[in-house]
Amino acid sequence: MNNFGIENNKKKQISLEQWKEELKNVKIAKQDMNKLIMNFFLIEGYKEAAEKFREESQTEISDKDLECMQPRIDIRKLILNGQIDEAINELDKINKKVLEENKDINFNIKLQKCIELIRSEQIDKAISFAQEELLPILESSNYDKKEQYQDSMEKVMSLLAFENLKESPYQDLVSNSQRIKISSQINYEMLKGQQEKENKLPTLIKLLLWSQDKLSEKLEFPQIKNISTAKFVIENGNGSNNNQSNQLVDYE
Repeated sequence: MNNFGIENNKKKQISLEQWKEELKNVKIAKQDMNKLIMNFFLIEGYKEAAEKFREESQTEISDKDLECMQPRIDIRKLILNGQIDEAINELDKINKKVLEENKDINFNIKLQKCIELIRSEQIDKAISFAQEELLPILESSNYDKKEQYQDSMEKVMSLLAFENLKESPYQDLVSNSQRIKISSQINYEMLKGQQEKENKLPTLIKLLLWSQDKLSEKLEFPQIKNISTAKFVIENGNGSNNNQSNQLVDYE
């Protein structure tokens, strides 16, 4: 980027055309991209996608790596179906340490059990479960954790005040996104100890956003604002859109 002639205390403006020309000089090996995609499938537990991608891209992955995914996939399916007791039982069979050694995971999955009871309108069971299973964890925790757990419990128990759960300010707790959140936490906890345990894609996205922020201190240039579309947008110096150049462009 030195050819842009960046000067101290003075921002240079890089046009969309210039930026695209510079990007053409950035060479990314297809093999590296394939490995990144395969890493995502493996970490997130998309076994069928990983098998299909291995076949189409010839990206190396061992049968052992594929087999190791299955327990995580099974537990994720149970949680996404709201079958928390079954998920806990399977988790105990596969790796007891996940619940025994991680208090947050243990509390969160039991809290999810309480949420599922409320969803199915088993109010008395939900209250009893909270008293018998959640309160002991809360009371045995240090001050910071106790405050955190209590806040979570209060939000869940507040659902009982609403006949229609969708009217609750915490309606997201009874949505599928909450199940996904819990299943992801357990998925990553189960990955501990395995060689390939980090999802590299989110790390790269964070690096991209950080790099854009740092570079924007010296340059005005097209940036990716919406990661889901990965398109460029140009803003003027005060951060608002420049109507004349506010064009979204696909990476070529």
